[in-house]
Amino acid sequence: MTLTSGRLKPSLVERRGIIQKWEYLIVKANVPRDFMTLSYGRREGVISYMDAMGGEGWELVSVIPCGETDDETRLFFKRPVVEKN
Repeated sequence: MTLTSGRLKPSLVERRGIIQKWEYLIVKANVPRDFMTLSYGRREGVISYMDAMGGEGWELVSVIPCGETDDETRLFFKRPVVEKN
């Protein structure tokens, strides 16, 4: 609920009973923290991968450097769950 003019107003979820469900994907990638240091060809490969993921409905929501080297990175994706009838 949200507070509007001193009164509580039901949220859209509460009014319509709609709750968006998500699925998540974590990808281990060998991408340096400074993406622009990649060679042109490798940078284009990463962009092509992101485009392909977007084409499947995945949205990149976070990138977290991990591990001892600068090249270990985790890419976090999410996409809406489509309910099957």
